[in-house]
Amino acid sequence: VRFMGVESLIKDQDDPRAALAMLGTMTPPDGSRFQTRRSMLTADAYAAAGATDSARLTLEALKAKVDDNPRALQAVNDALAKLNATP
Repeated sequence: VRFMGVESLIKDQDDPRAALAMLGTMTPPDGSRFQTRRSMLTADAYAAAGATDSARLTLEALKAKVDDNPRALQAVNDALAKLNATP
């Protein structure tokens, strides 16, 4: 439910800094799908805040962690491609 609130801050309320603050309070267990979701939302928030380098670093770090999960790896690669296509 908290992830939905973060997503709303990024997409609906256009407040990526608040989203990053909320994400900073979340500590999902290591290796969990929640950690992947948290990292993806962190990258989204950084990108929305104009911090594309931070978004890219977040995604690259996540990519190394999910290399054994084809679905998650594809999501990260898609996010990187989208980020790289943004001027």
